[in-house]
Amino acid sequence: NLGGPDSLEGVEKFLFNLFNDKAIISWPQPLRFFLAKLISKKRLQKAQGIYAKIGGKSPILKTTLAQADALERELSFAGNFKVFTAMRYSAPFALEVAKEVKKYDPTQVILLPLYPQFSGSTTGSSVQQFIDEFSFLQKKSDKEIDIKVVCCYPTELDFIKSHSLLIKQMLGQSYDNNIEKFSFLFSAHGLPQKMIDAGDPYVFHVNKTTEAIVKNLAEIFMIDEKKIDFKTCYQSKVGPLRWTAPSLDYEVR
Repeated sequence: NLGGPDSLEGVEKFLFNLFNDKAIISWPQPLRFFLAKLISKKRLQKAQGIYAKIGGKSPILKTTLAQADALERELSFAGNFKVFTAMRYSAPFALEVAKEVKKYDPTQVILLPLYPQFSGSTTGSSVQQFIDEFSFLQKKSDKEIDIKVVCCYPTELDFIKSHSLLIKQMLGQSYDNNIEKFSFLFSAHGLPQKMIDAGDPYVFHVNKTTEAIVKNLAEIFMIDEKKIDFKTCYQSKVGPLRWTAPSLDYEVR
């Protein structure tokens, strides 16, 4: 998973790790290092303010560990599986987890990114980092361990149904749960548009996800999906480059 700071003091380090990733900023070193330092310091106060509103840290590790435990319990009915959790920009880092996996001595490793939609800056970066770290450790071993990767699952049925269920539950709390009277904004993390223009499938996958959710909602409420008002937008723009649009900020205004 992406990772997140475990305290307000850890926000700057998390931001630096994020922007020092060549999959995020393609500048060569040491230019990328200095740019990452500059951006992380510039965004620090705003980011700390946001994390302060949600308990002073990111909840992503706690949530991901709960998912890992649930997955391991489910897999235990099918055989001998062990689920490990690695984060891209905060602990537990890939090298630390790769050492644990090697010590466990599996017959096969399956990498499961928790990004449903593929992007080279998310799934691609996380997968490559783990493979690099694990391959380095394997050089000292005679045993070959096969690594397989779950690429993406933007329209996986249970993933789509989970969104629809949450939306249905929220509508049920409204004084008027007529879905046709609501407008839905599906917000995804943005990317520089040049990455999409270069062939990154992220926006295509995001659109497939939102279309599948709307179709599923239409089936649940037994209406024509054209009657559901929705729009896909993007957030978290950084820097002067053109990013994926439309912007969440603009749509909310």
